[in-house]
Parts: sequence; structure tokens; C-alpha cells
Amino acid sequence: MDESVKLRRRIPSNSDELRPRLGSISSVGSSVQHLWTSRPDRPLHVAQASLFTASSGWTNYKGFFNLAILLLFLSNARVALENLMKYGILISPLQWLYFVTTDPWNCPYLLLALLSNITVLASLFIEKMIARRWLPELIAAAIYIAILSVHITFPVIVTVIVQVYLSLIPHENFTAISTAAC
Repeated sequence: MDESVKLRRRIPSNSDELRPRLGSISSVGSSVQHLWTSRPDRPLHVAQASLFTASSGWTNYKGFFNLAILLLFLSNARVALENLMKYGILISPLQWLYFVTTDPWNCPYLLLALLSNITVLASLFIEKMIARRWLPELIAAAIYIAILSVHITFPVIVTVIVQVYLSLIPHENFTAISTAAC
């Protein structure tokens, strides 16, 4: 056996250290406690109930919600990237932008989504006027009712107009118009 390689051995303990001193009860208890905490096989973990049980009292699931949103985003991004690699870009963005901006009725539902933000901005403007006491609350309530009724009825009116318009088109041109309706 090579002398440069040495095996480590356990250092034998002094038997006096392991034996409790027989002075007083407190010294016996402290030496037993010292022996218990210095044992090499002492448990590192404490048994606990799972955080998912109802008795744990833990109700903050924000991390799991964030993980679910992240996984949802990544899985959809993977599918979008896969479709982009497989089929490429099928439309010209400039041609699509020209198509949408020339006639707003080409994509009425896109226009509705963009116009729905007007009610949000109007509500913000009204709230600021109320906070500065420029607008009485009774008049603000009437304006809110008007904004809400327009916000609810305008999409219905646009949808009815689009359906009537599409029903007047002959069937051979129906697929071209329905795909252009966004």
C-alpha cells in the first residue's frame, strides 16, 4: 500500500464525554441534549402536513397561476412558431394594412375592438372631471348610462348590419367576402 494514500478513520471518542456527569439533574439533561443534537444520525426534517391540504391554511396560489400562464404562453408560442416555419408568412402585412385602412367596413369586428377603448377613455376623463369637481355626480351618472348603453348596443347594430350585408351577397361570392370580414 502506498504511503501517500491514507485512509481517514473515525477518531475514537473519549468515553468520559459520552457519559453524563453525575452532578445535578440539569447537567444530566444538558449533556443528554448535547448528545442528542450532536448525533450523526439525527433527523434533519420535521414531518409536516402538505401545503395542499385544507388544514394547512395556505391559500396563496399566485405562483401556480403564474406558472400556468407561462406554460400557456409558451405552448401557444411553440405552435405559432411551428406554423410560421411550416407555412411561412402567407399575407403581406402592408397589403393587409392597406385593405383595413381603405374601408373600415372590410373588418368591422376589428374596428369594434379598437373603438371599445373609447368608452374606457371617456370613463377616465369623466372620473377626472368628477375628482376636480368640474362635473356634478348626477350629470356624470347620466353620461355613464349613455356610455354604457352605446357600448352595449353599438356592437349589436354593427353585427346586424354585417349579417344583412352578407345575406344580400350571392352565394358564389360569399366565401371571398366572409374571409375578408375578419
